[in-house]
Amino acid sequence: MADVKLYSLVRRMENPNIAKWVYFCQLCSWFTWYCSSRTLTNTMETVLGTLALYYYPLEGSQTKNSTRYLLFVALAFLVRPTALILWLPLLLYHFCKEQKKLDLIIHQCLPVGLFTLGGSVIIDWVYFGKWTVVQWNFLKFNVLQNISTFYGSHPWHWYITQGFPVIIGTHLPFFIHGCVVAPKRYRVLLVAIVWTVLIYR
Repeated sequence: MADVKLYSLVRRMENPNIAKWVYFCQLCSWFTWYCSSRTLTNTMETVLGTLALYYYPLEGSQTKNSTRYLLFVALAFLVRPTALILWLPLLLYHFCKEQKKLDLIIHQCLPVGLFTLGGSVIIDWVYFGKWTVVQWNFLKFNVLQNISTFYGSHPWHWYITQGFPVIIGTHLPFFIHGCVVAPKRYRVLLVAIVWTVLIYR
């Protein structure tokens, strides 16, 4: 479903030929084949992120819907809090471009945030039998207490020199070419990618 939404988004923003190549690249990504077949939270984060991108208010997009994209971002955050790393520059960009900032916060961000986080806390309360905020536990375990390093760590440059090139694989030359020729309206997506790689370093 996410692959079809990606194809539909590119088709509406560009043309059918470019959409076919994007779809082809998505289906030929060895990393997608390797990871998406596994039942990992990363897979659900990717699916929800793609659905959010479909509704994200990119310049020229005909599928803009702030409530829907915010809902998918919030769900991706609930599934895996690190989803916020990628979406932080995109959320800030949307906020800066939005003319009715107070309406965005009061009528879209707050209701979506309260609904999704409230639902998550209630589900976790039912499951654990006590009030639990799993996202806080995730942050505490991985960042504040840094216990995740017991499972391994990489040198500071790993995501730049190895992680990203391995994930993008044979598409790396096309990615670099796309960065050079991409229209200005897509630069926010490139900023989000660079930001994410640098944060993970």
